[in-house]
Amino acid sequence: MGATIRRTWGQLNELDRALRTLNWGVWAFLFGSVGSAKLAAGTTAGKIKTVADIDFRVGGRLYSKAATDDLWNLSGETTLGTGVYKAAILYLDASGTATYTLTAAATSAALALRAVGDLTLGGYVSTKSVIGVYVSTAAQNWGSGGLGGTYYNGIPEAAYSSAGNDRSEERRVGKECSPRC
Repeated sequence: MGATIRRTWGQLNELDRALRTLNWGVWAFLFGSVGSAKLAAGTTAGKIKTVADIDFRVGGRLYSKAATDDLWNLSGETTLGTGVYKAAILYLDASGTATYTLTAAATSAALALRAVGDLTLGGYVSTKSVIGVYVSTAAQNWGSGGLGGTYYNGIPEAAYSSAGNDRSEERRVGKECSPRC
C-alpha cells in the first residue's frame, strides 16, 4: 500500500535556499551595480532616469555612467489591465546602452518582484549589468500615465530570497519500495 508525502520546498529545502543566496551573491558581484543610481521617473512620461552617477560591473569589469534623464524608455509597453502588475529589470551594457526586460503579468507587486529573481537567476545576460528594478502599479499606463510604481536600486532581497520557494511537489512512496527499504 502506498502513501503520499508532500514536500514543500520553501520549508524543507534550506540547502537549496542557501545555495540560491550564495549563487546570487556571486552573480551580483560579477553583473551588478556598485552603489545606488537613485532611479526615478524621467522627465518624459514612460521613461526612467538615474539621478546619480552609477558604477556597475559586467563580467567583473567595472564601468561608469553619468546620471542620465530618460535613460530607459518603457513608454511603448501595453497598458496593463486592472489588478495586473509587471516588473522591469533595468540593464546597462559595457558601452552604457540601456535595455530592460519585463516579467510576465502578475496579480500583485510582490509576485511581480518574485518573478525578477526567477528571471535573473535562471537566465541572466552575461553582457549586461542589472542597475535596478521598477515594479509597476496595477493597471499601469506606461506611456501617458507616468511611472508611479516602486523603484529599486539594484535587485532587492525579496526578488531572490523567495525565488522558487513557493513550489511544492508530491511523491508516491510505498509500492515502489522493495522490502529492504
